[in-house]
Parts: sequence; C-alpha cells; structure tokens
Amino acid sequence: MKVVAALILFTIAGCSAAPQTSNEVALRKIAVSKPKPELLRTAVKYARPNLLRVALTDAKPSHLEAALTASKPELLRVALTQSRDETLRTALTKSKFLFLQLL
Repeated sequence: MKVVAALILFTIAGCSAAPQTSNEVALRKIAVSKPKPELLRTAVKYARPNLLRVALTDAKPSHLEAALTASKPELLRVALTQSRDETLRTALTKSKFLFLQLL
C-alpha cells in the first residue's frame, strides 16, 4: 500500500519540471513514511489534485505530519476535497499547531 501511495503522491505532486525544494522533499518523506494507513488512504483516494499539491508543496512539515497522523479521516477528506487552495495553504502554514492536534 505504501509503495502505491508513494507513486501516486509523487506523480501528482511532482509533475512539474521545476526542481523540488528541501521543504517539498521533507513533505514527501512525511507523506510516505509517517501517516496512519487510514489517513493515507483517505488522502490518496479523495484528494483533489490541486489541494494535494498545496499540501505537498507549501505546508510546514510539522503541520502535514499532524494532519496525517492525528486528524480524523472524515475531516481530512473535507480538507482535501472542499477547501480553497489558499485556505488549505493557510491551515498548513500559519495555523497554530495546537489547533491541528485537535483534529
């Protein structure tokens, strides 16, 4: 499952010809190695590509890790399907970490 998920995540988020930043590399490592299986399944199955790209490009690593390890699958699904790009970007970069722990 992790291999398939990794391939999907890297394909969707890494389609640009631009080199990856160190933050993007860190985010992809977290997305593949740390999530709870049910949260990884939710992200891979339901995420809109533009929102997955935001999560794997712009997030703070600690925020992405919290979202993939401590959130509820149904809340993660809403965030990755119904958010605006800028709203998700703000939640994954500027929000207080404590808020993410409550998910």
